[in-house]
Amino acid sequence: MPSRRARSLAMRLRDDWPLAVILLAFLILGTIYSVVNPLFEAPDEVWHYEYVRWLVEGHGLPRPEQVGNAPWHQEGSQPPLYYMLAALVTYPIPTDNAAEVIRYNPHAAMGRADAFGNKNVIVHGRADAWPWRGVALAAHMVRFLSLLMGAATVLCTYGTARTIFPGQRTIAAAAAALVAFNPQFLFLSAAVNNDNLVIACSAAGIWLLVRLLAQEKPRRYQLVLLGVLLGVAALSKLNGLLLFVPTGLTLSLIAWRRRSFGDLIR
Repeated sequence: MPSRRARSLAMRLRDDWPLAVILLAFLILGTIYSVVNPLFEAPDEVWHYEYVRWLVEGHGLPRPEQVGNAPWHQEGSQPPLYYMLAALVTYPIPTDNAAEVIRYNPHAAMGRADAFGNKNVIVHGRADAWPWRGVALAAHMVRFLSLLMGAATVLCTYGTARTIFPGQRTIAAAAAALVAFNPQFLFLSAAVNNDNLVIACSAAGIWLLVRLLAQEKPRRYQLVLLGVLLGVAALSKLNGLLLFVPTGLTLSLIAWRRRSFGDLIR
C-alpha cells in the first residue's frame, strides 16, 4: 500500500491540476512567441546574445574599458549569471556564422511608429531561417532557457497565492494565469534577456518569505535557500538587490514576533 506521504502528494497533485494546465499553455504560447518573433528583434536581444557569444568564444568576463566598444554594448556591465548559464547551454554549438546571422539594418527606423518600412533591427535571411544552425540555433536555445525561467515565475506565483489563501485553488490559479498570459510577460519570457532570471529568483524569494511568515519559526534549510536566492538574484541583475528589502523586513518581523534574533534559527 502507498505510504501516507505518497497519498498526500497524490492528493496535492490532483488538487493543483489547474497549475499544470496553465504551465502547459504558457509553454506552448511562449514557444509560438519564440518561433514567430524574428531573431534579435526583441529589445536589446542582440546585445544580450552577444554577451553570451562573447563568453562561449572564451573572451572571459567583460572589462570596464570594453563597455561601449564590444558587440554587447552596455549589456557587458550587467551581472554575469544569466549569460554564464546561457553560455553553458550553448557552448557545444559553433558560432562561426555570426556575421551571416547578425547583420544590422543601417536604415532601421526604431522608435518611429509612423515609419513605412525598416522596422527590423536585423537584416534577416536564410542564415537565421529554419532549420536553425550555428548562432540562430544557439539563440533559440537561450530563448527556450528563458521560457523555462518564465515558467518558474508562474509556478512561484501560484505557490505564493496558495500560501496566502490556503484551500483557495481558484485564487491561486487566477494569480498564475494573470502572470502567465500577460502578453508582455510572454514576449519577454520568449526572448534572450537577463530579466527572466532575476524575475524568477525574485518570485521564488517572495514565495519563500510568505511561507516563512506563515510558519511559527524558520528552518535552517529555508534560511540557507533564502541566502542562495538573494545571491542568485544579485548576480542576475542589479535590481535583484531589491529582494533584500522584503527579506530584511520579513526576518525583522519574525524576530520581533519571537523577541530575539537568536531564537530565529534555533
